[in-house]
Amino acid sequence: MKKLPLLICLFLVKFTVFSQQPYPYQQLSPQATISLITIDRADEELFQSFGHSEVFVYDPINGFDKVYSWGSFDFNTEGFYWKFIRGLLPYQLTISNISTTLLAYGPQYENRSIVQQTLNLSQAQKQRVYELMEENYLPQNRTYAYKFFQDNCSTRIRDVFKKGMGDSLTFIEKGIEIGTYRSLMNGKLPNTPWAKFGMNLAIGNPSDKALSYAQTMYLPDNLFKAFAHAKAVGKPFANETKTLFTAQKSDIASINVFSPNNIFSSIGIIALLLTIYQYLRKSKNRVFDKILLFSIGLVGVLLTFLWFFTSHGVTMYNWNLVWAWPTHLITAFLISSKKHTRYLNYYFIFYLVAVILAFILGNFFGYFKNEIFPTPIYILFLIIAVRVSFYLKNK
Repeated sequence: MKKLPLLICLFLVKFTVFSQQPYPYQQLSPQATISLITIDRADEELFQSFGHSEVFVYDPINGFDKVYSWGSFDFNTEGFYWKFIRGLLPYQLTISNISTTLLAYGPQYENRSIVQQTLNLSQAQKQRVYELMEENYLPQNRTYAYKFFQDNCSTRIRDVFKKGMGDSLTFIEKGIEIGTYRSLMNGKLPNTPWAKFGMNLAIGNPSDKALSYAQTMYLPDNLFKAFAHAKAVGKPFANETKTLFTAQKSDIASINVFSPNNIFSSIGIIALLLTIYQYLRKSKNRVFDKILLFSIGLVGVLLTFLWFFTSHGVTMYNWNLVWAWPTHLITAFLISSKKHTRYLNYYFIFYLVAVILAFILGNFFGYFKNEIFPTPIYILFLIIAVRVSFYLKNK
């Protein structure tokens, strides 16, 4: 029994030494290649609008191919939608093979073009990048807190190669439009007007700051362009570019009758005609105003929630709260009350001033860019001004 403490000590020393040894990663052969796989954008689903990036490792001697993707999530995650709204949905690194990639994104399913860039790495750099990805795939490392702009399937790849190659990888600042998160996002939403409208409504001031060259690589096609112009020890980083699949795009342009511009324009015409009718008939019916105020109040509550109770990062300091007052939710139920007339008069005077101020700042001083207040919002400004002025005149 006296030997037991000594045996325990020897076991602990042995375990500590073993735990400090590096994970035994497979050694790549000299014939192994590492490529960037870029999947083109599509308009069918919102998540397809921005494209996708993966890393393809092929080793013919060891007989394997692996495709690393940081864009996976599990629909069965507990509280999926709540975590998604709050920006807390865990994403993870998954490993498949090139056949799976071609099947998933090729002609049989999503019909999205796929391009492969074979990269120029030394044997040591290939091994280092491969080990970093394998390390990232360990159960304790593979899950991460996804951030649409700052930490996604594209930025993770950028960081892996930068860490694995160090100063030998040099990005040449050319070939990419340097804008803001918002402007680059809008460029990927030409055929999804409601998604574009909603996303511009939701994101705030952090998305309007000028980006660095590296930050633009949050978009997969910008990562592709950056790799195409980058240098590895003075040589082109992208050694060879090959198209694995070319999608067949429809030449028929779709006409969206129910676009935000059309819908808000229709509401604006209805509001104007209704106001003229009520003015001539001396009507004080408030049904339209209640619906308008309640809807704006809901938007205000949502924007406030996104600002203070989520982890997206880019939904803070949202200037749309200048006109989307959460208090409208309560005011919608008080607007017909004679008991609160004095309060409502002051309330709507201040609100009308806020909307006019937002309009002036947005148009003449450039404090608010057009993407922050897109065309439908300006139509809404006009509706608000007409209905609030009509209310105050009647009072």
